[in-house]
Amino acid sequence: MPPNSPEQSGSGRTETRAVTDVCVGQIRESVPAADAAPGLRLGAAGLRLGAAGPVDVAGARSLQREAFDLGEDEPYPDAQRTLRVVVRDGSGGPEVVSCLTLLQQTLCVRGAEMAMGGVRHVVTRPEAQNQGYAGALMCDTLRAMRAHKIPGSVLFPFSFRYYRKFGYELAGNYCQFWCRPNCLPAFAERQRCRSAQPGDQEALAALDRARAWNRTFSLIRDLSRWEAIGRDPTRMVTLFPGPTWIEGYIVWMETRDHYGGRVLRLLDLAAGSTAAWRGLVGWLSQSPVESIEWCASATDLGVSGLLRSPAPLREGFKPRAIATVRPFFQFRVVHLEAALRALLPAQPPGAFALALQVHDDVLPENGVPLAIRGTPGGALLTPAEPADPMLSADIRVFSQLYCGYMSPTEAVSQGLAQVSCPLALETAEALFPVGEPFIPELDRF
Repeated sequence: MPPNSPEQSGSGRTETRAVTDVCVGQIRESVPAADAAPGLRLGAAGLRLGAAGPVDVAGARSLQREAFDLGEDEPYPDAQRTLRVVVRDGSGGPEVVSCLTLLQQTLCVRGAEMAMGGVRHVVTRPEAQNQGYAGALMCDTLRAMRAHKIPGSVLFPFSFRYYRKFGYELAGNYCQFWCRPNCLPAFAERQRCRSAQPGDQEALAALDRARAWNRTFSLIRDLSRWEAIGRDPTRMVTLFPGPTWIEGYIVWMETRDHYGGRVLRLLDLAAGSTAAWRGLVGWLSQSPVESIEWCASATDLGVSGLLRSPAPLREGFKPRAIATVRPFFQFRVVHLEAALRALLPAQPPGAFALALQVHDDVLPENGVPLAIRGTPGGALLTPAEPADPMLSADIRVFSQLYCGYMSPTEAVSQGLAQVSCPLALETAEALFPVGEPFIPELDRF
């Protein structure tokens, strides 16, 4: 079964009377279970839904390993991940029929850091599919995140349409770049590149955090994540050192293509100077592989110079490179108030007001109108007032505005959002400017 494979839910309305044990990271508490999914009657069906207990872990892990061909090693620390399950009473006792993993990570949006819940490895037993279990689990997981005021959630879907039912929407693309090494320029700066050492991990974490702060929307790798990357024998890190600090790096691995040819896959490539770009590109030009693949942002691909390679033209190599834009991940705002508060320090100075009316069919609590107000002391979040200029949107569209995937003007022009007056649109443009949300392949979960 592919990653985050969809399960179609049935019809009818769910009655939920049970109390579920919620766990996000190391936080646990009991909250009322939410409406799960059409066609699934919790309690009446003898089900337990929520964070996995000790007796559930082995069954959930086995189900995920079989579905996704996972190994025993887990790249994320235990404190950052939680198993959530649907357990059904069977003839042989309780059994896990559906499960997912919830990752607690740090998201950087417009320079503001906030907690994020990442959903991955959603799977249901084959004989229990199309009965609403995965839908119930997704709704319960969203409720759990909202109970702990987690601002937003990211997932890398197999089906964008399926997860759109739960309020997620496309939030980032990538440019799949392919070329031959000998079509790249052999810049002399390549000689400065070297392999990473254990002592470099702190500098790598600092460089990555600085890059995330300059992006519209990105995940942050802390020191423990870099240490885990350093321990992974399948991932290599090549550095470009500067006079006083690391100016760039490549995280890569070698695979094989369909014909058995060696492929160098760039899981992440970052450079903080033109010299670093030349050094890393020059290092790639000397790779003893058949081809190079990189899932890049449009900005990085342009800055790298790979779209206008100054390398000497080699006859017979047509095309010199291929770049294809593909959809990558989905995002949804989970707790509207927490998400807006997290962005207040990043809001521009000045006197302004913008009311937000968000329609959320999965988490209707997000429908309370709120207003962002500019004051001499900074931006504030208050209840909306009738006279405030207002922007209205579905949670899916608003999530795209929040992360910078789409501008308010683009949303209004397509009929995806509404404004009460021209001032509302002008203010929304200032508060939610369009950018380029991007998550490197290294951070895909």
